[in-house]
Amino acid sequence: DSMKIYQSSSMKDLWLESEEIKTHWDIRRDVKAHYKIEDDPFAFGATSAVFLCTHLGSGKQYAMKEIDKRRMFSRQRHRCNPAERMKQEILNTAKLSHPHLVNVLDVFETNETIFVAMELLQGGELFNYVIEKISLQESQAAAILRQVTHAIAYVVFEREAREFQSFHFF
Repeated sequence: DSMKIYQSSSMKDLWLESEEIKTHWDIRRDVKAHYKIEDDPFAFGATSAVFLCTHLGSGKQYAMKEIDKRRMFSRQRHRCNPAERMKQEILNTAKLSHPHLVNVLDVFETNETIFVAMELLQGGELFNYVIEKISLQESQAAAILRQVTHAIAYVVFEREAREFQSFHFF
């Protein structure tokens, strides 16, 4: 089972056409040679689980999302290959750098799994925070809304800037 990686340090400079995904996703390394991944996940998604992991070189802790490509195919709603769509989304996310967005550090891939090493956020999910508080003070709600709005505006601006840069003016 061959392992592939794409590191975020050079991800941020990429254009994201499908041929580039195939080219840039093909640097071979073993995820376990770089991260110690804990046995029990702390979060789950429809096609993934998230584990605490430690970078072996630095000793820093991160979140490692393990995405099961087989489950993506069983949940397919789009005409294109869901694994390719996921790669596109990961590369798009890795290009972003904003204080209110999770940073992607490394991406590894096997035939069955995509591993995404991400910044570890200790605070938990926003939804759970709001539910546990039962009610928020107006200043707390405003601060949360401001952070979410800034992140969304940044993502939209980045998307628009990429689309604008792809036009050729004569």
